[in-house]
Amino acid sequence: MVVKWISNIFNNKKDQAKNHIINLIDVAFADGNMDNAEMELIKSTALKSGITDEEFQEIISNPRSAKTYIPSDEKSRVEQLTEMVKIMIVDREIEEKEVKVCKKVAIQLNLAPQIVDELIDSLVLESRKQTRINLK
Repeated sequence: MVVKWISNIFNNKKDQAKNHIINLIDVAFADGNMDNAEMELIKSTALKSGITDEEFQEIISNPRSAKTYIPSDEKSRVEQLTEMVKIMIVDREIEEKEVKVCKKVAIQLNLAPQIVDELIDSLVLESRKQTRINLK
């Protein structure tokens, strides 16, 4: 019984990670294509989440194969949405379609869609500060 419980926890975490990667892919493709910076950031996130290269390739080829999973705690939901916004801004272009996808996911995560605008403002400002620091 304990082994099954531990197995379920592992499977739920894996399902959560796969679902999150699918959301990131949706944002990356919202503007019609996924550039290299977006792909590398998504793959890095996948590997950090315990998804193997093989599993990542499976998700890329069949993104609807993972179960939908919504984290129970607000912190995890905000972290997922933050990573989605990072994918949106990594190519230095924010498309309205990408914003709509993020807001749709925010609602699915039981978060106010306005948080997407706040995250964009915050992350763009942070990115500008880092760019200025790197230029000196």
